[in-house]
Amino acid sequence: MEKTIPEEQTIVRDRHLFYCDECGIFLGESQEYDDGYYANINDYRWSYYDKSCSWLYKRGNYCPACKAKIDRRIEKALRDLGFSERE
Repeated sequence: MEKTIPEEQTIVRDRHLFYCDECGIFLGESQEYDDGYYANINDYRWSYYDKSCSWLYKRGNYCPACKAKIDRRIEKALRDLGFSERE
């Protein structure tokens, strides 16, 4: 003889809300999957290798306007140090 007993289950899922690290504007949200994966919205990374101190990193979630500002600041800093398009 078989007897079926219905059981109610509650599933908790994490929602990840993303905001710009620079200006704080809301960038979007991502639902976490059962395996722990979620989309990291507007996740940008910059890296620089220097033999004396190895890798330097900058990473964060930025809106397009703030990402462009960071790109310009990095470019300006490099030009101020004497970097150019030609060797």
